[in-house]
Amino acid sequence: ADAQRSGGKALRAAIARVCTEATTAVANGAPLVVLTDRAASAERLAIPSLLATGAVHQALIKLKSRTKVGLFADVADAKEVHDFATLVGFGADGVCPHLAYQAIGAMAAADGVQPSTAMAKYQKAVSFGILKVMSKMGISTVQSYKGAQIFEAVGLGDEVIDLCFTGSTTRIKGVGFDVLTEDALRYHAAGYPPDGREPDLQNWGDY
Repeated sequence: ADAQRSGGKALRAAIARVCTEATTAVANGAPLVVLTDRAASAERLAIPSLLATGAVHQALIKLKSRTKVGLFADVADAKEVHDFATLVGFGADGVCPHLAYQAIGAMAAADGVQPSTAMAKYQKAVSFGILKVMSKMGISTVQSYKGAQIFEAVGLGDEVIDLCFTGSTTRIKGVGFDVLTEDALRYHAAGYPPDGREPDLQNWGDY
């Protein structure tokens, strides 16, 4: 409801709240910060994982505590190689794509395949994909890649860059939190149809 009424202001405030909670936990001695969207529901909109991860990473850097704590993303919107590559590139130490695992497990069971076998193949494919991205950039270790922010942002405005991806290049500028909130609301409505029916997700023909 807040996102529908306030748009980008609500998203920005939610990200700031998560950053405050994370930095407070680290200041109190927490060795690991886990960012999760498992509480998302028909009434609760999840913060896009890359925005949350990047913002918390930057907040911990400003606190001079980033090297003292692990940052883990337990998220539903990570599914393909680029999602993992950007999450790690903007600060995540590890990623658990829980929704992708659920989908793979369900499809494997329906096809008579062991879910654990299917998920192991998925993990292997993603790992090879990340290595391919790193190799194209001339990076040989995950430690050098993690949090390096070597991506150029295309179509993101300064307010998003300043909060979530501080220092990243964004030559053509672009959208702010208002448009990102509209996108998040649209995907949320597709996942939680208002009439209670099963989601009918569109095939965008990406593959």
